[in-house]
Amino acid sequence: MFKKYKVFVEKKIGDVIWCLKIDRGEEFTSLEFNNLCSMYGVNRQLTTTVYTPQQNEVAERKNRTIINIVCNMLSGKELPKEFWPEVVNWSVYVLNRSPTLAVKDVTPEKAWSGIKPCVDHSRVFGWLMFMCLTVK
Repeated sequence: MFKKYKVFVEKKIGDVIWCLKIDRGEEFTSLEFNNLCSMYGVNRQLTTTVYTPQQNEVAERKNRTIINIVCNMLSGKELPKEFWPEVVNWSVYVLNRSPTLAVKDVTPEKAWSGIKPCVDHSRVFGWLMFMCLTVK
């Protein structure tokens, strides 16, 4: 999977992956993965303790933000938990089109794609929608 991801990202951004900050999970410390990183010249920065994603501050902070948004949206609109996946998709979609300190003066979507995202189609979350059926 890393090989596929590496090709995708490098073609997308036009630059090479030179560093990975990862936990010490077995999938990242195997001899095969170590050799792969060495072959591609990728520097691995491992966290100090095994299975401690909390040490990867940026990713974990973003995950916590998404979870907080999802919980607030579900409770605020009194939606059942079955809508969890859709609310996660919605929150990530909005976060990627919102200003952030991680990338200055652009949204994450524009930093990734190079194209300013259009948000004209956006509506208030939980907007009521009605479907009209015609019977023939």
